[in-house]
Formats: sequence, structure tokens, C-alpha cells
Amino acid sequence: MTPSLTSKATLFLFTLLACFPLKAQDIYAVHAGIFRDVRGQDFKIIGDLGYVYSLPASDKEVEVMVGQYTSKNKATGILQQLNDRGFQNARLVTIPSTAGTPEIMVQFALHGTDRPIKWKEYLKLGPLHASSLDGTLKVFTGPYPSTEAAKTAIKQIKAAGYADAFVKIVPSLQLIPIDVFETGVKQPLIPIVLPPRPAIADTADQNLSQPTTAPRAKVTNVGEDVSEDTGTVIPRAGNSAKTPNKEVTRDAPSPTPMGSTVVVPTNSNNAPSSTIRDEKEVLPASEAVPPTSTALVKPPNLDGSTKRHSTAELQTILTQRGFYTSGIDGLYGPGTQQAYERAVRELPALVLYKQYASHSPRSLVTGDIPATSWPETQLLLTVADELAAGTTDQKRAKFLKQQRKALYTTKTTLSAVASSRTKDWAASLWENLNDWASEDPFHSHVITALKVSYHQTQSRLEQHYSDAGFTDVEARDLAIAMMQNLVGAELNRFL
Repeated sequence: MTPSLTSKATLFLFTLLACFPLKAQDIYAVHAGIFRDVRGQDFKIIGDLGYVYSLPASDKEVEVMVGQYTSKNKATGILQQLNDRGFQNARLVTIPSTAGTPEIMVQFALHGTDRPIKWKEYLKLGPLHASSLDGTLKVFTGPYPSTEAAKTAIKQIKAAGYADAFVKIVPSLQLIPIDVFETGVKQPLIPIVLPPRPAIADTADQNLSQPTTAPRAKVTNVGEDVSEDTGTVIPRAGNSAKTPNKEVTRDAPSPTPMGSTVVVPTNSNNAPSSTIRDEKEVLPASEAVPPTSTALVKPPNLDGSTKRHSTAELQTILTQRGFYTSGIDGLYGPGTQQAYERAVRELPALVLYKQYASHSPRSLVTGDIPATSWPETQLLLTVADELAAGTTDQKRAKFLKQQRKALYTTKTTLSAVASSRTKDWAASLWENLNDWASEDPFHSHVITALKVSYHQTQSRLEQHYSDAGFTDVEARDLAIAMMQNLVGAELNRFL
């Protein structure tokens, strides 16, 4: 009797399950950040974690994603590894099983993680999509308006050598649009006649094409946020400054000819500094120090009629230390300037860091922007380096530096997402730094030096962007983004 009862119970169980369909499983992906003008090859540093792809975020910006997983624990592990590699704006993204619409596709290729993908050949079949569920990359073409249309297309696809092609219904949100980011293959464009570009623009474009933390970006989170996360954020094209009809031009140094001999300054002992190249080393033109040294660039004069939060913060810390006695109004006048100069001369921590800065000038580092030669910025970088205590992620620092020139000379504003991310970064940073300062008197002295140099530098940067034609709010947001670019790698341990 037992076998008969077991058989009946089994039959009942299968009948019951048939009445209640299994719930579709959610998919998890990892958002690495939003980046500008990047390609998939820029993210080789994280290629071992999963398939790296992009989703459109805005003009010239993409959201960089890693993998698609059925296991949340697996996706969370990938997220942690991204954080460890400097992508501090990485986050987990859940793709609900019920989201999106079913799309009629033709699957014609299947790839593991160890096989090169023949995108150039695949592009001949038409628009491409992919899915990368749990490390297996499936390549599709489509979508098609009907199953009949897809079956008709299969005949041509099989004739092209893809005998295993078949029709498949795929949820739209699980499909990855394949574009130049993934393929590296530029699509033909309608010819447009453009005026000749200055030679210096080539160098700027090269700097933009190399990543943030960091990897082009267009997805929220470079550095986010850098991108943003991962890191810092490059402004989105298309947002005009407050003088859209007036192009602001800057004198650009003539590029050094290929093979020119560049004499790099040395330290007081006539030995090359550890942060610069050997004296009289022959550098490629793209790396050569321009004839116009950044050390000769004066900081912009701060106007006394614009109220700035950064100036108010500077006045606050100077008041707390007894150097500023007027009202905190956010206006940078002679009283604020005199209080700042007095603090730099008399506050022990600032005196010490100023001496350190004078012996290790960051402006001599090839490729830096004029702002890094400003005295307050030199001071800021020195204090930030002290706070890093040897923990600076050098890969992320290099990535941020590659973005620096584009951010400093930008003619476009930050996107709303990028602006929000940079302000969140600053708020979180100062909250944690203030907590750290309260733990020990020595910490407090170091943070005081950081606050004075930080807010003074930000005020200068806001003036720089205002002089370039941006509104006060736009200039503030760009200045915060530049502050993140300058010290984000060094102060990352406080986030």
C-alpha cells in the first residue's frame, strides 16, 4: 500500500504546483558610477568581476554597470570589490521580475568570460543587445515586431553562419543595448563639415578619453561618483553657462614639439624631487611641461560682492580661532583676507604645513592645472596628504588627475544628478571629519588646518568658474566637484 500512497501523493503535489506557477526571480546588477566620454576598455581594472556594460544617462554620459546576477549575495560581493578598487559610488540595482515588457529577439551567440567577442562581425546582423546573467553572455539581435518577423530574420542570420540562432522572448529590462562603449567600434556618421580644431584640443580630448575611479560615464552614482562617482564628476554637455552667447576663451600654451628636451625643476639639493621626472629627461609631447608654467598663474581675485557658503565657512573657522572678528556674512572682503593671511602666519599647524608645501610643490607635477599652484591649494594638498596617512589609492588618484583639466576648463554645467552627488560627498566628508576632530586635540588642530585651506581654495575656485561665465550656483557646484577631484583620493578613508 505504501508505494500506492506515495504515487498518489506525488501526483497530487505536481497537480498543486501546476496550479501555482513559480514566481519569477529578480535580477541584480551593480552600478559602478556615471562617467563621461569613456569606453569599455577603460574599465579593464574591473573586467574580471563581470561583464562591464553601459546604459545611457545623458548626453555623452553613461551609467557603467557590472554583471547581472540571480544571487543577491553574489552581487553584493561584487559591489564590495568595486568599493575596494576605488568605485565609492557603486551601488546595488534590483531589476524586478515583473518590470519591463517582453521583447521578441533572436539569440545567435553565447559567450563565456574567457572568449573574445567578435562585435565587428556581429554588428553586420543589425541592432545588438545582450544579457550577462551569472557570467554567461547571450547576444541577441532585434527586437522584432512579431514572432513571424523574427523567424524570417533567422533565415538570413543562419545563412550568415549562425546556425544555432533561435527566437527568444526576453524581458526588456534584462536586455543590454550594445553600443560603441561595449564594442569599441564607431558607427558610420553623416559627414559634417566643421571648422579646423586647434592643436591643443587634441591633447584635451586624449585626457577626456582616459578614465575616471574611474573610469565616460552616464549613470548616476562617479564617484559616482567621477564619475561621479567612481570618483569625481565631469560636467554634462548641453548645460549652458549664464553667458551662452559669449564664448569664454583662455590662452592655451603652445604644445612642446615631439622630442623636445624638458628641464624639470629640482629641489634645494639639486636632486630631482620624488614627485617629478629626472632633470633634462626627454618627454613625449603629450607629457611635456608646457612653456608657460602653472607656477606663474595668479589666483583669481575674489570679489567682495558675492555671498558664498565657502567664504562663510572660512569666516567661521577663523572666528573660532580668534583671527576674524567681523560678522560672518559670506562676503570675501579685506577683513577676511587679512584674517586668512594672519592664520597662515600664526596658526602652528598651518605654519608647519606651509613649510612642508614649500618643499614639495605639487604644481611641478606634469599635467596639473593652474589651480594646483595657488598657495592655498598647495597647502590643502599637503594637509590632505597628511590625513591620508599613506592610504591614498594611487590608481584612483591617477584617474582623478586625468579628469582634472577637463573639469577645470569646462564650458558646461554639472547635471542635476552630478551636482547632488558632489554635494552629498562634501556633506558626508565634513560630518565624518568633524567627528574625527572631536576625538583628540591633535585631530582638531589638523582639521582646523584643513578647513582653512579647503574653504579658501573653494572660494578661489568658485571665483574661477564665475569669471568663466557661470552663475553663482553653477560655480559653487563646479567648485565642489573640483574639490572632490583634488582631495577625494586622499580623504577617501573618511567616507
